[in-house]
Amino acid sequence: MKEFSKSNLGELRNDIEAALLTVATKHGISLDIGNIRFDSNSFRTKLEAFINSNNEGNVDKIIWDKHCSRFNLKPEDFGKNFFYNGTDYTICGIALKSRKYPINAKRPNGVTYRFMLSTIHDIL
Repeated sequence: MKEFSKSNLGELRNDIEAALLTVATKHGISLDIGNIRFDSNSFRTKLEAFINSNNEGNVDKIIWDKHCSRFNLKPEDFGKNFFYNGTDYTICGIALKSRKYPINAKRPNGVTYRFMLSTIHDIL
């Protein structure tokens, strides 16, 4: 690899996540690699570790439980289904750095969309 680029970091990220999964499984924890920031000869990322307790290793659920109160939501709101603009969605996470669209919800086809907090509060 001569230099880091957006295209080769995608493949590298997949390899790192596979290696982290091996370590996480061995130790009974969950590991979550954050966004990768890079220039041509270096990159940096944040790595978060979570102890697997009653959340069964679901990193999105662990993050939800930790931060949902900041958004006036409850831990039990994770996984709730709602109907919006003619489509069913299931709440599946929080985008902590997103100010405008912080709530992630998944359609039945597996595609994830982000919602404004006010929209979720109106629906729930």
